[in-house]
Amino acid sequence: MMWKALLATFVMAVTIGGTTGQQANTLGHQYNSLGCWNPSGLPSIEGQDSRLNGNDWTIRANAIQKCFQAACHMCYTVFGLDANGRCRSSATAPDDYDDGGPATGCENTVGRGGDGAMEVYQVSDKHRHICTKCRDGNPRTMDCFMDIVLVQDDSSSIPHSLFGNTKQYMVDFTQCINSFDDRVGAILYNCEARKEIGLDEYTIGDLGLEADLDYLMQQGGITRTGPAIRYMRDTTALTWRNGARRVAVVLTDGYIQGYPLDDHVAEADAARDDGITLYSVGVGDPVNSAVLLDIAEIPPNVFDDTDPCALYNRILQDQCPGNGGGGNGGGNGNGGNGGGNGNGGNGGSGSNGGNGGGNGNGGNGGSGSNESGSGSDSGSDSGSDSGSDSGSDSGSDSGSDSGSDSGSDSGSDSGSDSGSDSGSDSGSNSGSN
Repeated sequence: MMWKALLATFVMAVTIGGTTGQQANTLGHQYNSLGCWNPSGLPSIEGQDSRLNGNDWTIRANAIQKCFQAACHMCYTVFGLDANGRCRSSATAPDDYDDGGPATGCENTVGRGGDGAMEVYQVSDKHRHICTKCRDGNPRTMDCFMDIVLVQDDSSSIPHSLFGNTKQYMVDFTQCINSFDDRVGAILYNCEARKEIGLDEYTIGDLGLEADLDYLMQQGGITRTGPAIRYMRDTTALTWRNGARRVAVVLTDGYIQGYPLDDHVAEADAARDDGITLYSVGVGDPVNSAVLLDIAEIPPNVFDDTDPCALYNRILQDQCPGNGGGGNGGGNGNGGNGGGNGNGGNGGSGSNGGNGGGNGNGGNGGSGSNESGSGSDSGSDSGSDSGSDSGSDSGSDSGSDSGSDSGSDSGSDSGSDSGSDSGSDSGSNSGSN
């Protein structure tokens, strides 16, 4: 599987090597070149991030990638390199990078700028959410970082087409992650478990991570979830980082074959005793809900396979409260993007029509039900003044980032299912503007 990652790295290197001044070439899917410019347009951010430690940037390995991650961690979406590796960026870089005018001298520096010349890059649309999902414009605190192991059932009870959908779910899950400090690994299991991607193989945004997840191959066989959880504990024991929040996500239909049928309960408890928080994702329909709950222990940690960002935001809320959420929420009854779990309160539940109100600090879009037009509009919104969209199962603004409605200071209802009529007999603005 590693050949895909090596190929992606090779393609990236070749493309960067061909970059010339003032060409807007695509450098893979992480960032694009905006050309060669005078470096006076952007200030240096050297020494402001641990990735940029050391003064001799001319010999810094992976200088472009490190500058990208450092700038993105500061919520900056445009960055540049001059002097063959020095990193430059700012909050106003999208407007300021060309202030010094065009330059020559970026040729033959493998995309790292040159003397009196700065190669400028813009984070791609696909990865911009990592740079912009920042609470109040501030990055996630670096003292909160997570090691997340995805444990996927590839037994014969999972149809091949559904296995492919689950792989895509995991790829999408990595795209919801809003910090380069988090890591993701993957294990497949049937009657036996096997490590496919180690926690120490990739950082978030690396080209090879998504390729390796997409390349996972189903073997079939019977389902032994308990031994798979035990394998996860044993295999990852040597790779957890000190201080990292330990998380495992088991993706399965919940149907277990072989004996004993209930060993997953003891193994899940043992994992929790080791400091690992478990979540479960029901794959397909129907699923064995009892087993999914056994694994996750509490209902809020059980998810279906429709909204990976809802899962990530729940994990982030649990493990790093007060930090911004990632990706586009909306499904799974968890509301929209919400601007960050923990960062924003819950916009309230629109179930049965009533005005759920906001019960936190604004931000995490409420969980909308399928009911509308029932209940009364008697309860004014108690959410704070900074929420984002109240997501719903079918509402028009589910999972959007527009930052309206949920937990707003206006007292409008949040948690509406359809963006209108919920919680009001007269159809007055519930959960929408």
